[in-house]
Amino acid sequence: MVFDRKIVRAKINNQLTVLRRYDRTRGFSTPEDRNEWECSLKLMKKKADNAENHSELMGIEGISGKIYFNALGKLFADTDYSFKGRTKRPPKDPFNAAISMGYTFLLNIITGKISGSGLIPQIGLLHSSGYNRPSLSCDLMEEWRQPIVDSTVIGMLLGNEILSDDFEYFESGVYLSKSGIKKLIHKLHSKMESKCHYISGIKKESTFISAISYQINSVKNMMRKESAVEYHPIVVR
Repeated sequence: MVFDRKIVRAKINNQLTVLRRYDRTRGFSTPEDRNEWECSLKLMKKKADNAENHSELMGIEGISGKIYFNALGKLFADTDYSFKGRTKRPPKDPFNAAISMGYTFLLNIITGKISGSGLIPQIGLLHSSGYNRPSLSCDLMEEWRQPIVDSTVIGMLLGNEILSDDFEYFESGVYLSKSGIKKLIHKLHSKMESKCHYISGIKKESTFISAISYQINSVKNMMRKESAVEYHPIVVR
């Protein structure tokens, strides 16, 4: 449970950091709204520390996600990309379509890195194992969703780097078109090679892709020494 708590706490921390960053630059929240999502996510972090079992911890993770996406939706309220929370299978709006594709890209990158390190991607701790499911990849991806995918998608949508024509709209949902996928994947590859200056424990000269290797080595140390103390979560400052 210690490893699981570390991941969930780090994810909630990273959700807070992204919301604060864009509220500071875009001012999308009223003081009352900001106080509400900030206090709520801080409470979820505290509850994660005290979760008594896996089911309770995953419930906390789910609640924090709803708080985060509901708050983030206000950033896009007056744009062409408004949304009301996280939707998937299928995504119901452009923002969700873009982050779903981004998460798939990120999962593949992390799975490849894990396999190359000698660990088995299908054996995870936070996420349950299923047939050919890369559960360990899912575990480690949680801490990277906000600093890599969410931040990239937000920047591209607000900066008009992805346009309405880069999405395909169906009755069942919204998906990135080929042009949209190409733009997003190119941007994410650039993100992976860029320097990460604001992650606790990561050297300033490290790129995001090398920081993922750092994270995987931290997992290997934890397993080798059989102590969750050896795992250092990815926390965005």
